[in-house]
Amino acid sequence: MDTQLMDISELRPHAPLDMEFRNFDLNGDENNGFEFFNKNTVFLKAVKFEADVNYDFERGLDKIPTKIVAFNMRTSKVSDMEKELAELFSIDQNKVVIVLRHEKVDGSVTPEYFNMDWRREKRLMECSKFEHGGFIFIEETDKKTVKF
Repeated sequence: MDTQLMDISELRPHAPLDMEFRNFDLNGDENNGFEFFNKNTVFLKAVKFEADVNYDFERGLDKIPTKIVAFNMRTSKVSDMEKELAELFSIDQNKVVIVLRHEKVDGSVTPEYFNMDWRREKRLMECSKFEHGGFIFIEETDKKTVKF
Protein backbone atom coordinates (compact mmCIF):
# COMPACT_ATOMS: atom_id res chain seq x y z
CA MET A 1 0.00 0.00 0.00
CA ASP A 2 1.45 3.36 -1.05
CA THR A 3 0.86 6.04 1.57
CA GLN A 4 1.66 9.71 1.12
CA LEU A 5 2.34 11.93 4.07
CA MET A 6 0.53 15.25 4.11
CA ASP A 7 2.04 18.36 5.62
CA ILE A 8 -0.07 19.57 8.55
CA SER A 9 -0.25 23.07 7.01
CA GLU A 10 -2.14 21.60 4.04
CA LEU A 11 -4.98 20.49 6.29
CA ARG A 12 -6.08 23.88 7.50
CA PRO A 13 -3.39 26.55 7.57
CA HIS A 14 -5.33 29.16 9.53
CA ALA A 15 -6.99 27.11 12.26
CA PRO A 16 -5.02 26.62 15.48
CA LEU A 17 -5.58 23.37 17.32
CA ASP A 18 -5.07 23.30 21.06
CA MET A 19 -5.08 19.95 22.81
CA GLU A 20 -5.41 19.20 26.49
CA PHE A 21 -4.85 15.84 28.12
CA ARG A 22 -6.12 14.30 31.31
CA ASN A 23 -3.70 12.50 33.58
CA PHE A 24 -4.73 9.46 35.58
CA ASP A 25 -2.89 7.90 38.48
CA LEU A 26 -2.24 4.16 38.75
CA ASN A 27 -5.71 3.53 40.19
CA GLY A 28 -7.36 5.17 37.19
CA ASP A 29 -8.42 8.22 39.17
CA GLU A 30 -8.12 11.58 37.55
CA ASN A 31 -5.51 13.81 39.15
CA ASN A 32 -5.78 16.92 36.98
CA GLY A 33 -9.11 16.90 35.20
CA PHE A 34 -10.79 19.59 33.20
CA GLU A 35 -13.22 22.07 34.61
CA PHE A 36 -16.83 20.96 34.42
CA PHE A 37 -18.54 22.16 31.25
CA ASN A 38 -20.89 25.06 31.79
CA LYS A 39 -22.66 26.52 28.77
CA ASN A 40 -22.73 29.92 30.50
CA THR A 41 -18.96 30.18 30.86
CA VAL A 42 -17.06 32.34 28.40
CA PHE A 43 -13.28 32.03 28.08
CA LEU A 44 -11.41 35.10 26.91
CA LYS A 45 -7.81 35.96 26.14
CA ALA A 46 -6.90 39.11 28.05
CA VAL A 47 -4.08 41.43 27.04
CA LYS A 48 -2.84 44.38 29.04
CA PHE A 49 -2.25 47.14 26.50
CA GLU A 50 0.82 49.22 27.12
CA ALA A 51 1.70 52.16 24.87
CA ASP A 52 5.42 51.36 24.74
CA VAL A 53 4.90 47.75 23.57
CA ASN A 54 4.88 46.98 19.85
CA TYR A 55 1.97 44.56 19.30
CA ASP A 56 2.60 42.79 16.01
CA PHE A 57 -0.91 42.00 14.78
CA GLU A 58 0.46 41.06 11.36
CA ARG A 59 2.11 37.94 12.80
CA GLY A 60 -1.19 36.82 14.31
CA LEU A 61 -3.00 37.14 17.60
CA ASP A 62 -1.48 33.90 18.88
CA LYS A 63 1.90 35.69 19.12
CA ILE A 64 0.59 38.28 21.60
CA PRO A 65 1.10 37.39 25.29
CA THR A 66 -2.30 36.77 26.88
CA LYS A 67 -3.84 35.50 30.09
CA ILE A 68 -6.91 33.27 29.88
CA VAL A 69 -9.87 34.39 31.98
CA ALA A 70 -13.25 32.73 32.46
CA PHE A 71 -16.53 34.32 33.47
CA ASN A 72 -20.04 33.01 33.99
CA MET A 73 -22.28 35.01 31.66
CA ARG A 74 -25.37 34.53 33.87
CA THR A 75 -23.90 35.42 37.25
CA SER A 76 -20.90 37.70 36.60
CA LYS A 77 -21.46 41.41 36.27
CA VAL A 78 -19.29 43.77 34.28
CA SER A 79 -18.02 45.14 37.62
CA ASP A 80 -16.98 41.57 38.61
CA MET A 81 -15.05 41.24 35.36
CA GLU A 82 -13.47 44.62 35.91
CA LYS A 83 -12.42 43.71 39.47
CA GLU A 84 -10.91 40.35 38.46
CA LEU A 85 -8.98 41.86 35.55
CA ALA A 86 -7.70 44.70 37.74
CA GLU A 87 -6.33 42.16 40.22
CA LEU A 88 -4.89 39.93 37.48
CA PHE A 89 -2.99 42.79 35.84
CA SER A 90 -2.21 44.78 39.02
CA ILE A 91 -4.19 47.86 37.99
CA ASP A 92 -6.26 50.16 40.19
CA GLN A 93 -9.88 49.12 39.53
CA ASN A 94 -10.88 52.77 39.06
CA LYS A 95 -8.41 53.02 36.16
CA VAL A 96 -9.32 49.84 34.25
CA VAL A 97 -10.67 50.24 30.73
CA ILE A 98 -11.81 47.06 28.99
CA VAL A 99 -12.04 46.95 25.20
CA LEU A 100 -13.55 44.02 23.30
CA ARG A 101 -12.09 43.11 19.93
CA HIS A 102 -14.91 42.25 17.52
CA GLU A 103 -13.73 40.40 14.42
CA LYS A 104 -16.13 40.81 11.50
CA VAL A 105 -16.74 38.36 8.66
CA ASP A 106 -15.11 40.71 6.16
CA GLY A 107 -11.86 40.60 8.18
CA SER A 108 -12.20 44.05 9.70
CA VAL A 109 -11.95 44.62 13.45
CA THR A 110 -14.07 46.92 15.60
CA PRO A 111 -13.13 47.85 19.17
CA GLU A 112 -15.88 48.26 21.78
CA TYR A 113 -15.42 50.10 25.07
CA PHE A 114 -16.96 47.58 27.45
CA ASN A 115 -16.92 48.71 31.09
CA MET A 116 -18.58 52.09 30.78
CA ASP A 117 -20.36 53.32 33.91
CA TRP A 118 -23.95 52.57 32.86
CA ARG A 119 -23.04 48.97 32.06
CA ARG A 120 -21.05 48.09 35.20
CA GLU A 121 -23.96 46.52 37.15
CA LYS A 122 -25.31 44.53 34.21
CA ARG A 123 -24.67 40.81 33.95
CA LEU A 124 -22.38 39.82 31.09
CA MET A 125 -25.24 38.07 29.30
CA GLU A 126 -27.06 41.42 29.12
CA CYS A 127 -24.15 43.05 27.30
CA SER A 128 -22.37 42.55 24.02
CA LYS A 129 -21.90 39.05 22.74
CA PHE A 130 -18.46 37.49 22.91
CA GLU A 131 -18.86 35.41 19.77
CA HIS A 132 -16.91 37.72 17.44
CA GLY A 133 -13.49 36.93 18.86
CA GLY A 134 -12.18 36.05 22.27
CA PHE A 135 -9.79 38.93 22.88
CA ILE A 136 -10.20 41.70 25.40
CA PHE A 137 -7.67 44.46 25.91
CA ILE A 138 -7.19 46.02 29.31
CA GLU A 139 -5.67 49.44 29.68
CA GLU A 140 -4.77 51.49 32.72
CA THR A 141 -5.99 55.04 32.21
CA ASP A 142 -8.25 57.74 33.61
CA LYS A 143 -11.73 56.66 32.52
CA LYS A 144 -12.90 60.26 32.31
CA THR A 145 -10.48 60.92 29.47
CA VAL A 146 -11.42 57.86 27.36
CA LYS A 147 -13.01 58.87 24.07
CA PHE A 148 -14.18 56.46 21.38
